[in-house]
Amino acid sequence: MQFALSLRRPLVKGVSSATGEHGCYWRLREILQQGRRAKTNLNSPEKTMNAVEVAQRQIDAWNRHDADAVTAGYAEDATYHTPRFDHPVKGRQAIGDWIKSVLKAYPDIRFEVISSGDIGGGLVAMQLVLHATNTGPFMDGTPPTGRTVTYPLASFAQVEGNKYRSEHIYLDRQGVAEQLGLTPKKT
Repeated sequence: MQFALSLRRPLVKGVSSATGEHGCYWRLREILQQGRRAKTNLNSPEKTMNAVEVAQRQIDAWNRHDADAVTAGYAEDATYHTPRFDHPVKGRQAIGDWIKSVLKAYPDIRFEVISSGDIGGGLVAMQLVLHATNTGPFMDGTPPTGRTVTYPLASFAQVEGNKYRSEHIYLDRQGVAEQLGLTPKKT
C-alpha cells in the first residue's frame, strides 16, 4: 500500500500523477478493475520469476542497451501503450522495432527506478526517471537535437509467467518536447 500512496505525491513540482489529469488516474483504475491474475506456465523449463523480478530484468536490459533482451521480455502477442502513439503497439516484433528506434534516438538511455511493486495479480507499477541524450534520429525522421533529457514516468506492466503481456507508459510529452527544444516553452 505504501507504493500506491507514493503515486499521489507529485513527480514534478505542481504535477501529480494520480489526480486524474490527462486520464491517468482513470486508466490506472481501469487496469486495477480488470482483476487479471498472473499466469505461470508450469511446463516452461525457464525458472518462473515473480512479477517485480521480471520488471527489474526489463529495466536492466534497457540499461545495458540490449534491444534483443528487452524485446524477448514481451510475450509474442503483447501490447505496449505509450503517449507517443494514439494506438497500442501490438506484437513482440512491432514492440522490438519501437525499442530499437528508442535506442537509436537515445543510445545512452538509462532508467532510474524510484519505486516498484506488484500491486496485485502480477500488475507491476514502477515510478522511474529516464536520463538520456538525443544523439540519433527519431522514428518519424526528426533529426537529433543533441540535448540531454531527464524526466519522470510511470509504467504499469501486466506480467504473465516471465513475460510482459502488456505495458502502459505515462509521461509528460510536453515537458519532454520542451527539454528537447522541439516546442516553445510556455510563459
